[in-house]
Amino acid sequence: MSILKPITVIGAIAVAGVSASLFIGCGSTPHPTADEISDAISTLPTGAVITEASYADLREMYAESHKTDEEADTTGFNAYLWSELEGLGYDPSTITVSIPVEATGAPAVNLPVQIAFYLDNSSSMKGYLNPGNGMTITGFVDVINGIKSFYNNNEADSAFYVSAKGLKGTDFNTFASTLTSKKTGYSDAFLLDEFLGKIATDAVNDTAHNRIAFFITDGIPSGTNAEIARDRNFNKNNRTTLENRISSAVNKASGKNYGASVYQFNANFDGDYYDFANGRKRISKGVRPFYVVVLGEQSLVKKFADNADSNNIRNFSPLHSVHMISPAGELAPTVSDLDTDASTADRFVIKPEEEAKTKTTVNMQFPFEQFPDYMRDEAALRNAFRVKMDGVDFPAERLIFQGNSLVIPVPMEINTQKKVDIDVLNTLPGWIAETSTEDDADIMSQLNRTFFLDVLVNGLRDGVYRINTNNLAHRTFTLDWDFAE
Repeated sequence: MSILKPITVIGAIAVAGVSASLFIGCGSTPHPTADEISDAISTLPTGAVITEASYADLREMYAESHKTDEEADTTGFNAYLWSELEGLGYDPSTITVSIPVEATGAPAVNLPVQIAFYLDNSSSMKGYLNPGNGMTITGFVDVINGIKSFYNNNEADSAFYVSAKGLKGTDFNTFASTLTSKKTGYSDAFLLDEFLGKIATDAVNDTAHNRIAFFITDGIPSGTNAEIARDRNFNKNNRTTLENRISSAVNKASGKNYGASVYQFNANFDGDYYDFANGRKRISKGVRPFYVVVLGEQSLVKKFADNADSNNIRNFSPLHSVHMISPAGELAPTVSDLDTDASTADRFVIKPEEEAKTKTTVNMQFPFEQFPDYMRDEAALRNAFRVKMDGVDFPAERLIFQGNSLVIPVPMEINTQKKVDIDVLNTLPGWIAETSTEDDADIMSQLNRTFFLDVLVNGLRDGVYRINTNNLAHRTFTLDWDFAE
């Protein structure tokens, strides 16, 4: 096996400590061949930094040897350069490219998306990865192949799992072959939060913002073996600690336009299951949930999520999903029968078209875009909204959902004023609570549940958004309908 050489590509390309002239005249003719360009790239030393000057030289060489417009365009060159770097044994997980906008105002180049797969191959995953009783892992592998199929062959990919010597990198084909042949090794060197921390670090180190990571895991947060040995109830009694560890692990990506998604699937499971106290339970011919956690630049995570929601990804049909891509906007309703000239942001003057009316219902409409995307469904928002009208609780069942909007119907009478107080609680979709458990000692009676799944999702949410409050918003609005002279 060849040794993968790390290289960092920044700016638009010179090799640190190597003159840009390295790439000029490396061939014997004025028009260098593709082989000569490849030879120039192959001289890059381990750990080299490609910067703007050398990128320009390489780009010029490429243009000379590729005379058609289609071959010589910048996108074609970048795909070629990327392919050459991989072919020469450079580890794609360590290649980052950021080509700035040139002085002419030309747009930055879109480089191939870096797809990074991370496999949680801890002992608790063995029942999925190497099930007994003749059970297959076809469904498990199909999900991973479906992700790969969404990205075309021009995209760079890599895969990581834990070995005895730490995190090990490989290419996707080797990774998929290892899974299919059930030859995955196992290591408990990384806890869930530590794995997420590594993924977040790799994402942040990608200065080109073109990396998206897919973490395949059983989604179970846990303390260390030593912590559990000292206190068998450590996991049960330290929900906040485990959640904070996940949040701290991923918050290095917060505020940097990164997003996350969690997709839930089912797969065959036959093997040992380890409960919250590290008690070993044997599950025979079972079906258990597993998760694909996606972390990367917001636009990449959103594009994948939109295609997954539209069933455009082969073999990728999750049972449930939750997204932390777009944070909350300002809580600002659209109000029916509004006199816009007389109204302000917090005080709405009502002027129905039929002025003879003495009663009406005023609709306060809140588009889903005003809430974090993990709350953009009816069940979550119905649980999240707390409404009082003139100090009296407004029943949640009377909230109305129209398309992608929540509507609060406010009954009004002429010559009256109504005060509407709204609190929006930080609420996760209901499926997370329904498939989460705080005690998995009797796992056989709850095979469809994951220990502390809500802790995982809360930690991701708080880490990516830095939201650690139970109340997302509080607003007070005043509605006036006063036609008195």
